[in-house]
Amino acid sequence: MEAESKKRRGVSLFLIFLVLSLIHFVSTAFIFHAGDVKTAEYYSAEWFLENSNAMKPKFPFFNWTLPSINYTPEYLFEVRGDSRGYAWRFFVLSRYVEGYGWVIGDLNVESYSVNASGNTSFLIKIVPLPIDVLRGFPLIALWDVSQQGVIISALAPYVSTVSRFEYMTSICRPDDILVLNVSSDEQGMIGFEYATYYVPIDMVGITNSFSSVLETNTTAWEDTTLRYYLSIPQDYFVRYPEVYDFIRNITLPSDVSVYSQATYALAYLFSNYDVKEDILVVHDPVANFIKNGGGSPTGFVNVTAFILRALGIPTRVIIGFFGGRYYESFGITRYTFDDFVAWVEIWDKNIGWIPLWAYPFVTKIYNSLSPIAMEISTPREIAGFPAARLEDTVTININLRGAFEPLEGAYVEIYDLNESALIGIARIEQIDNDLYQCTFGFKYSGVYNELGKSATYGRHIIMAKIGSLYLTSELILLRATIIG
Repeated sequence: MEAESKKRRGVSLFLIFLVLSLIHFVSTAFIFHAGDVKTAEYYSAEWFLENSNAMKPKFPFFNWTLPSINYTPEYLFEVRGDSRGYAWRFFVLSRYVEGYGWVIGDLNVESYSVNASGNTSFLIKIVPLPIDVLRGFPLIALWDVSQQGVIISALAPYVSTVSRFEYMTSICRPDDILVLNVSSDEQGMIGFEYATYYVPIDMVGITNSFSSVLETNTTAWEDTTLRYYLSIPQDYFVRYPEVYDFIRNITLPSDVSVYSQATYALAYLFSNYDVKEDILVVHDPVANFIKNGGGSPTGFVNVTAFILRALGIPTRVIIGFFGGRYYESFGITRYTFDDFVAWVEIWDKNIGWIPLWAYPFVTKIYNSLSPIAMEISTPREIAGFPAARLEDTVTININLRGAFEPLEGAYVEIYDLNESALIGIARIEQIDNDLYQCTFGFKYSGVYNELGKSATYGRHIIMAKIGSLYLTSELILLRATIIG
């Protein structure tokens, strides 16, 4: 019993440190300028990957340091393969504290039983870390919607400076946080590896499977564990009537689907609140965000989670990794502290827990429900990227699936970030009951005529801005060559 108590206390202390460390949030600006790129007679896929004017925009990051050690690794996790389009779950915030924000919930620590199954897998390496850090250390994994859990293989050390040590994997319920506990009488560094498993699903198709808010809420209230994910501070709206007024403005009839209610809330946030530096919290983070007309990107996630709970949808905040840096020559993706990002998981009666992307910066995400997507159509494709020459027509389609009425008629600004240039403006129109769309076409010859400069060839980052929402994608601008 005493050992179990120590283990639980160790996990809780480390996770609490993470939460405290994430409070200070630093936003980065998108500023990209073109540079000279060498000329080649034939542009292979490798040439475009190595000779690009485009710097992949970084998502805003958390200022995070490891506790009580004089060692900060170059990266934290290494995943075999190109995993940049996956949202990696790290840990969960499931309790809202008035005046403070989202924190670690009440956790029961159990030994993790390996259940290695799934038709997609990734090998993960944890960078060698001091043993002190590996006590209650969270492990990244992919949330499996079909199996409603996180699934990994048994861990194994691949490098160690310690001769004797013990380790075990635990899972923290009900939030399903995986943690590694290492113990040793020696001081030193150990690196571990394991595999995580995942079953891909059709994220667009699943939107038709949601139950109504009423059905989901009724079922959740009858379940003790799920009821926990509906809780907000008692009498909160008495003290913060501005939040109550906000929620009243976004409340749809209870017979609409959970997906419709969630997307309507997102659309309202993105159309009425701005991404900006957090202002010092005087009373309560959610109330401050509403009163100040916006806040940091993570603030959007925090507010989304709170208001969805208030609307009767079980919700929790997920802190994880997204983006990373892919090293093509080695076939690996590495994740650093700069790749921290947040989203939410919502519970639906028909589906169970499903990740919902509520962060105001969006790119292609494979394992999270992202109701907003940007597609670039060109006559050619190179190395998986759409490719065009100066006189080719480039078509940009932005699709919003769900209840996006608050964004209908909104103007979309489209930028080429390599040139720091606005290349066009279009409007969002309703196409179907639950489909809103914006379409814009252009030629790079016209863009460079307007700029009055020579074309810059290589990979370009395209960004679309809709209210406080930013979408990014990439394309390759081709120079005419002797090879057609």
